[in-house]
Amino acid sequence: MTTLAMVAFALTPFHVDDSVEVASRFLERCGVSPGKATPIQVLHDDAERTTLVIFEHATVKVLEGGTPYWLQNNLAARHRVSRGSVRTAEYIQSASDLNGRLHPLALRLGVPAEWRITQTSFRMDEPKEPGTFGDDALAMVTLSEHLHGHPIFGYGNFARLEVDPVDGTLLEFAFLRQAKPVEGPFVLTPEQAAAIANQVYRAERHLIPESLDNPVPHEVQKGYGTDQKHGKIPQGVRKDLPAVPAYRVSYEGETNPYVVVDAGSGAVLWRSWRLITPKHPDGD
Repeated sequence: MTTLAMVAFALTPFHVDDSVEVASRFLERCGVSPGKATPIQVLHDDAERTTLVIFEHATVKVLEGGTPYWLQNNLAARHRVSRGSVRTAEYIQSASDLNGRLHPLALRLGVPAEWRITQTSFRMDEPKEPGTFGDDALAMVTLSEHLHGHPIFGYGNFARLEVDPVDGTLLEFAFLRQAKPVEGPFVLTPEQAAAIANQVYRAERHLIPESLDNPVPHEVQKGYGTDQKHGKIPQGVRKDLPAVPAYRVSYEGETNPYVVVDAGSGAVLWRSWRLITPKHPDGD
C-alpha cells in the first residue's frame, strides 16, 4: 500500500459519493466496523483512478467503477500495537490449522472456490515493549486463479487475507482481478522458451546483479502471462488483461531474475531483474 505522503490526491465529488457507499457495504460484508458511519476523509487518486475511504476504525480502497479492492482494520492494528503481553492463540493455534480456518473465510468473502492457495504465513506473538511495532501474531493466506492447473504470471487475479490468530479478527483483505486467461495452444516447447529467455538475459545482463556468463534456467514454469506494458494502465481500470499461454523462465540470483515468454508467438511478455531505479521504481 502506497503511503498517503507519497501520492498526490485530489477530491472528486462524483467518485467520492459512490465510493463511500461501496466501502460501507464492503466493510459490512467483511464484518469490520467502520466506527462512525461518516468517513473521516475521502481521497481520490486521479492518476491511479482509485479512491481511499478512511473511516474512524477502517480504511477501504475502491477501484473506479465501484469495485472494492483493499481494506485495513485500523482499530485492530491500534490494539495490536498497544499490547504488552504475549497472548494465547485460540482461533488458529498452529500453521497446520491455518488453511482450514482461512480458506472458508475467503469463500465467504467472495473468493472463487477454485482459486488455489499459493502462499501462507503464520506466527505467534513475541514479547515486546508496549507501543512498539512488529512481532504480533499473524495468519496470512494468498489465493490465486489458475487455468487448467497453471498460474497467471504478471498482473494476475489474487486475494490475500490477514487474520489475528488469537481471536480471528480480520486485519487486512485484498481482492483483485486484473487478468482474463485466454485459451490457446502452447506452440513453443519449454526448451524453446528457455532459449529465448537466455538471449534476453545475455542482452541485459548488465542490469542483473551477479549475472551469469552462460545463464542456465533453474525452472521453466508453464502458465499464462500478461504483458508488462499493461502496468501503464491505471490500477483502478486495469482489468480483463489478456493472459496468454506462456512460460516463466527463472534464474538463480540474489534478485530472482526471470523472463516470461509467450508460448504462441515467442514474444517476451515480461522481464524482471528487480532493480530499483527511477525508470523502474517497482524493480521490474
